Amino acid sequence: MERHEEALQQLETAFHIEKENHSIPLEASLEAMHLNDISKALFYSEESLKRKPDSFALMGNHAMNLLVAGKDNEAKEMIEKAIQLNPQDAVNKNIAAVVKDVLSGNRVRPGFKDAIN
Repeated sequence: MERHEEALQQLETAFHIEKENHSIPLEASLEAMHLNDISKALFYSEESLKRKPDSFALMGNHAMNLLVAGKDNEAKEMIEKAIQLNPQDAVNKNIAAVVKDVLSGNRVRPGFKDAIN
């Protein structure tokens, strides 16, 4: 509904109430991406991983946030870890290719608008 600020506020409230559900910080990270808030997107994607540390999907999301934020080495390490957990995951294979291309200079660093489309 394009009410990203309101959605993020609600998710932030839920984040402080429900301390185990990994989906809440994941969704908060996605809303922060819509608002182009790099620090919140990183915070919440990292928090989702703390709640579910072996999730290759959450690792891919966090890797993309790291890449957008210019934390290239961390993005590379995170996506490599995700690929090790599930080498067949098509989304993470795509993210790995984006990370590789950005690091090699063959691609412009994506912004959040690129990452969520």
